[in-house]
Amino acid sequence: MERFKHIPESEYHSTYSDDLNMESTIYTEEELIFIIKHFNVSLGCILTTQRLTAKLCWEYILREDEKYCKNDRDREITLDDIMQFQKHLLL
Repeated sequence: MERFKHIPESEYHSTYSDDLNMESTIYTEEELIFIIKHFNVSLGCILTTQRLTAKLCWEYILREDEKYCKNDRDREITLDDIMQFQKHLLL
């Protein structure tokens, strides 16, 4: 992905939300999916710092298999949490 080409693939596992300035940078859905799949950024951080689509929430955050969870808090995210932080969504 073009936006992250400065990060060597060998450093993906040690790339955190602070490295990506999650609180002050707006990422596209495509970029967020890349972040979720490759970097060590919690879903909770993404939920609280970015504007998400319903599709991204269902397919990545609320997955039953918890595939993209980075920590225990990610495993505890509920639909109510999403509605609290993503008020624009109608899920």
